[in-house]
Amino acid sequence: MSWWAALTPPGQDAVLIVLLLGYGLSALWGRPDAQADDLSTAALLVLTTVPLVLRRRWPTAAMVVVVGASIAAGPAGIRVLLGSIVALLIATYAVGDLAGPLGRAVGAGCSAGVALVGLARWLAEPVSEQSVILVIGLAMATALLVGYNVRARRTYLAEVEARAARLEREREQAEELAAEQERARIARELHDVVAHHVSAIAIQAGSARAVRARDTAAAAEALGPIEASARQALTELSRLLGVLRRGDTAPREPEPGLDQLDRLLSEARSAGHVVDLVVSGRRRPLPSGVELSAYRIVQEAMTNVRKHARGAPVEVALRFGDAELAIDVVDGGGVAVASDAGGTGHGLIGMRERVAVFGGRLDAGPTPAGGFRVSAHLPVESR
Repeated sequence: MSWWAALTPPGQDAVLIVLLLGYGLSALWGRPDAQADDLSTAALLVLTTVPLVLRRRWPTAAMVVVVGASIAAGPAGIRVLLGSIVALLIATYAVGDLAGPLGRAVGAGCSAGVALVGLARWLAEPVSEQSVILVIGLAMATALLVGYNVRARRTYLAEVEARAARLEREREQAEELAAEQERARIARELHDVVAHHVSAIAIQAGSARAVRARDTAAAAEALGPIEASARQALTELSRLLGVLRRGDTAPREPEPGLDQLDRLLSEARSAGHVVDLVVSGRRRPLPSGVELSAYRIVQEAMTNVRKHARGAPVEVALRFGDAELAIDVVDGGGVAVASDAGGTGHGLIGMRERVAVFGGRLDAGPTPAGGFRVSAHLPVESR
């Protein structure tokens, strides 16, 4: 039956209707006592089979039409047209399988009505012609129950598959969470190791500087442990970064700093913004971590400007103080758009986290002129 499985549902219905029509017409006109008025019975045969084409989309309507045509054919006609009986059972099965609660109620009512009519007629006149209706009514009830059971089992299997898929996703998420927690634990341990080595380097370097004037040999001897501790710290630091970057396949590039702000602001200008960069104070080299955080803060602030204030003028101010770097990004307000500029939707949270690493502060909010201001203060150790 591979050819049957290869057919589309409408194709299967078409083949089924042709087979039932062919069988019914051959049974009708192949009788020795065939009569001319059998044309009306043939028309009823068409009405009991062709509506099957609607059973997938309108199962209740298809069943009602088939039942009506079957009743019009009468007991004798139905007994001759076995194809009509099969079509009636298929239509009733479709109601149990595909119809909603109201359709199933209609199907149950039709089945019960046919069975009761057949039972009443058979009790009044116990002959085989009357018993046919009773049998058909019982068969319809059976087909309805079978269709409903198939529907219930299909729904149950779908729920089981959905539950299994959900449990599988939850298991994967639990494994990922456990892995993340383990990596965090390992990172904390390696951080302690690195901190220990760096502390040892600082103590040994201080000792070497203290004795270098009066004992050059002792100072030189102290450089050996410093070198060993530094190499060990680099090794552990490499392991630490490996743990934190596990699963991160992004290409590695040099981390940006404030010297790359011009390129960042040029991208904003090409997007239609008028951008002014104002630098005050004595510009000097900053720790690499501060430089990176300052760049990322400006980058995220400019991303927010492109997303929420299209075409707005922007002022980026950097103020180099003795103990801090102040960053202000202020826009004049504009049109919010569905931007493709990227971002995860956690820009302000990320900026706060970057500032918190250095013990600084971040202020963000609307301005009286209708724009938005991001103000960050990053402490910088004096040199």
